[in-house]
Amino acid sequence: MSVAAAQHQISSREFAEWLAFDRIDPIGDERGDLQAATVAAAVTAPHMGRGRRVTARDFMPDFEQEHKPKQTADQMQALMRQFAVTHNARIARGG
Repeated sequence: MSVAAAQHQISSREFAEWLAFDRIDPIGDERGDLQAATVAAAVTAPHMGRGRRVTARDFMPDFEQEHKPKQTADQMQALMRQFAVTHNARIARGG
């Protein structure tokens, strides 16, 4: 349905109600992203270090981040190296 057709079929009040509903219970891709982020947070949480917390928001894609600089290969490698050190230390402790 085109925007023009929708404007002829629903009132501005009904449209506002749908927008409000979408804020409470997202419709479409955002909802799927939130569901995946919730699972990712639940899987990651037990592996976080003491005093560190993770939430679904940490895994939500932010497609508006174009202004942020991209990670360099060295930064990615350092991050993965730190992950490996933390992971291996946990295994060595029997966890």
